[in-house]
Amino acid sequence: MLAVTDAAVERLEEMSAQAPEGVLPRVQQSGDKLMLAWDRAKPRDQQVSHSGSVVLVYDESLDQHLADKTLDVVETDQGAALAIT
Repeated sequence: MLAVTDAAVERLEEMSAQAPEGVLPRVQQSGDKLMLAWDRAKPRDQQVSHSGSVVLVYDESLDQHLADKTLDVVETDQGAALAIT
């Protein structure tokens, strides 16, 4: 399962507070790249929870691909951003 740092959870919670009801950050794959998008949870999703709330979802088909990955907050030229490494 994707590892999510405390800093990333905090950022996801901040982002989700501004999203429409029931819409969550989703890890999805586009070609060989992983990215975050907004979507509703689906039956085949893996869910990342923190303090009883779902903060991130991804399709179970990505489980092996994400097994050795970590979602964290990194500093960029444009400020703090979420990154999967």
